[in-house]
Amino acid sequence: MTEYKVSFPRNQTDVFALPGTSLYECITRANLRIKNPCAGQGTCGKCRIRILSGEAVPSVQCRKIFSEKEISEGWRLACRVHISGDLSVELPDESVPEEGLIILTAEDSSSSYELNPLIKKKFVRLANPTLEEPISDLENLIRVIQHARFDLNHLRLLPDFLRKNNFTGTTVFSEKNLVALEDGDTENANFAIAVDIGTTTVVAALLDMNTGKQLGCRGMLNPQVKFGDDVLSRINAQGQSDKNLKSLQREILTAINKLIGELCEAFKVSNSNIYSVSLAGNTVMENLFLGIPIKALGEIPFISPFSRSLRFTASELGLQVNPCAETFIFPVIGGFVGGDIVSGLVASRLNERTNPTVFVDVGTNGEIVLLYKGQLYAASAAAGPAFEGARIEAGMRAADGAIEKVIIQDGELLINVIRNVEPKGICGSALIDITAEMLRCGLLDETGRIVSPEECPAGTSDKLKRRLIASKDGNTFDFLLTPQDSRKKIYIRQKDIRELQLASGAIRAAINILLKKAGVTESELDSVLVAGGFGYFIRRTNAKRIGLIPNLPDAKIRFIGNSSLEGAKAVLCSRERLRYAEGIAAQVKYVEVSLDPEFQMEFANAMMFPCQSDF
Repeated sequence: MTEYKVSFPRNQTDVFALPGTSLYECITRANLRIKNPCAGQGTCGKCRIRILSGEAVPSVQCRKIFSEKEISEGWRLACRVHISGDLSVELPDESVPEEGLIILTAEDSSSSYELNPLIKKKFVRLANPTLEEPISDLENLIRVIQHARFDLNHLRLLPDFLRKNNFTGTTVFSEKNLVALEDGDTENANFAIAVDIGTTTVVAALLDMNTGKQLGCRGMLNPQVKFGDDVLSRINAQGQSDKNLKSLQREILTAINKLIGELCEAFKVSNSNIYSVSLAGNTVMENLFLGIPIKALGEIPFISPFSRSLRFTASELGLQVNPCAETFIFPVIGGFVGGDIVSGLVASRLNERTNPTVFVDVGTNGEIVLLYKGQLYAASAAAGPAFEGARIEAGMRAADGAIEKVIIQDGELLINVIRNVEPKGICGSALIDITAEMLRCGLLDETGRIVSPEECPAGTSDKLKRRLIASKDGNTFDFLLTPQDSRKKIYIRQKDIRELQLASGAIRAAINILLKKAGVTESELDSVLVAGGFGYFIRRTNAKRIGLIPNLPDAKIRFIGNSSLEGAKAVLCSRERLRYAEGIAAQVKYVEVSLDPEFQMEFANAMMFPCQSDF
């Protein structure tokens, strides 16, 4: 069968493809990267490419995204082009995933726990067997370390190991299991890895188990984003074929091993001296890491393949640490409230609080836990990837060139750009900022409609009015974020505000349903704990103004950062925290808010922005 050549001159590479092959697939086969938040559905408009030569008939979706002039210039969506002949293609900078991604890594706080690690090492000196006391090798060792679970491989190694080392050596063991036998005294080399598998980013921390201190932390973009930015896209992708499931598993395993390798190299630690690993992620991420099909999670009643905590050896999972390293997978509470939230409960010590508290992890999937009168209630909300910049026309992740903060002050618009370079787009924190600022200034009404210059409140500066520009269809207005003479103009469109309302409304509706379920009012809340990498960068005042979180005094709203990684570190350092993690999921009442009869009303109400008089 004929194959066609697809060339990427700018990248100096090419591939050959069969007729009908998606251009997006050709791009990934060429080891090139391109944005794809909607997982190839043609709805996000982020995979923009330009056909330099060859025939590519514009699809219906392409005509919705591009003007006739742009179509004539060769602009297309990569996911909507199918190969029918030789093509030469250009990938513009705006379509390439962001470099210099800002990833929240955790500071060392594991020392706040009493050090009682999962893995311990002990140098032993055994008595030599004699005719008077012909003790077996295994009983000789058990008498000293008092741990009785050995696998067959260690039993096979034991006789030669003891005699080679004159009945001395270092034993590595967990609560019940022998992990390794090592020549000489290696007690000082005991390390562990904690991993947070996020939908967008993956972060790993290297810990010294003799001190409980974090040596270092590394993070990267989750490479699974090529299958879509949110969990539903990845559920759909893995359900299409076994090949996709294996690819999703391979991508995340490769990423984690890469981070482990970087940490070991940076801190001169041997992989073989890493004896324990903990992994926390949402329900989808944990199952994909394990290579477990998750089709049932995409269908009501959203059943996870497992809910209890799991333990495996590193060799079973393909982790590049000591092959016998004990690997702990966090339990799942229910539905999409997964191990990352259990880990967050461990880190925040939510169970030790007495006053009503809301824990909320803001991200592509918002998870909420409410503590009231000693009972924990949990729910999730499909916020979507708007906070990560997807479905926002100029949206991007928090990377170089992203507008990350917006202030309207004295009639002037001020923006802060990551790395102080020319702005390329807007990230989620700035999207919340500009929406809140426009609400305060009356440039946006409570329904989320951007007003016209004539409708602006009295006293609105001409500079702000000039930023309100009629949209192409003439029915709505857009707001210009960059100066009028900017080379690249960045706008907040009316549809961008609607996307934010959907994301914020879903999370707030879930919070309200939990409050009603528990019989507590917003005013009774003692505090709100905001977790997650994205949550760490939002401004509490603005998050309250758009209705994302309850309107409490600022002092009652705490940003606790990457609590998932902190909890993953805690269970490695403290067996008490490990036992808590193993049992807490079963104690939480999971609420499926989408099935609650009041959810649609709560969601509709939460889509409206709070009244200005409330602030």
